[in-house]
Amino acid sequence: MSKIGGILYENDDFNVRSFTEADLPSLTQLFNYNDEAEMLRSNKEALDKGEVEIFGLYAGEKLIGELHVKYISDDERETVKGKRVYLFAFRVHSDFRGKGLGRHLMKKVIDILSDRGYTEFTVGAEEDNERALHIYRAFGFDKAIARKYEEYQGDGYEYDLYLKSVNKEDNTAVEPSVKNYISKDGDGNVFISFEQIDENKIAAEYSPLTHCLAVVKMNGDYLLGWNKWRKRYEVFGGCMEKNETPRECIKRECCEELGIREGEFVYLGVMKFLLAPDYFSSKERIEYGALYGITLPDGSPEEIYSRVRDKAEIKKLALYEDVKGKETIADIDGKLFDYYR
Repeated sequence: MSKIGGILYENDDFNVRSFTEADLPSLTQLFNYNDEAEMLRSNKEALDKGEVEIFGLYAGEKLIGELHVKYISDDERETVKGKRVYLFAFRVHSDFRGKGLGRHLMKKVIDILSDRGYTEFTVGAEEDNERALHIYRAFGFDKAIARKYEEYQGDGYEYDLYLKSVNKEDNTAVEPSVKNYISKDGDGNVFISFEQIDENKIAAEYSPLTHCLAVVKMNGDYLLGWNKWRKRYEVFGGCMEKNETPRECIKRECCEELGIREGEFVYLGVMKFLLAPDYFSSKERIEYGALYGITLPDGSPEEIYSRVRDKAEIKKLALYEDVKGKETIADIDGKLFDYYR
């Protein structure tokens, strides 16, 4: 492996860089090391030997995520020269969690390594690290091959080692082309269909059920949120977490994005999407989502925004009629209004 420094991927908001020795002190922004000097020494040695490569996710010049890659290991279950690498120290700054940025970093690193010829990847995860396990499973790390224990700077960790091969892509689309659909956006995502089915049967009958959305009415209009990362107005919602029901998911998301802790969430039905390749997957795939509606008391978007908890993602709120034709609105979201009149 030839060490590569500098930017390996970038877009308008983020870039992924391969660390050099000069970047190592910035790792303390993401983790509290018991012995910072030892961390710097051991990582410098590993970088110099080509045993490890460290990838950083940056917002401008701010380090917001890291993922380390081990190319050489004493444990052949972790690495196989030229074929298998071990991914570890996967972290995202607390201010940027819950926005899909961990998945973004993981996908870019796997893409980079795949381009270099690697076909197998391993990760270690503790049983109670639900945030990491959720991401790993989404990427196909579903085969536990070993139970391991290690110590680092005086702390002990017991964890499972998971294996993924690049030809085991999750959620590959079973409908690569769709002729009849409700709506399509400029990114190539297709809103295929909407079905009204018993809320209690969703999880059993639709897979993968990955997210929930809410159409929010206020002042006889529809309330939208400006997503900083996607630079457009959208309805509210997000990805489901492990063992979460759709109703629990939408309540959590609306608490974060609208400050709503109480209210009558009206279940509307199930959405079916054909999603274009993105940072979650390199392939088209079918995904399902549950749709809800909620009506807020009359008020102003500014008043509601004062209670928003996730202001890092949701930068402002507006009523649909006030921004229609003036601001960018998610193409598909306008169609969702039809299901909550």
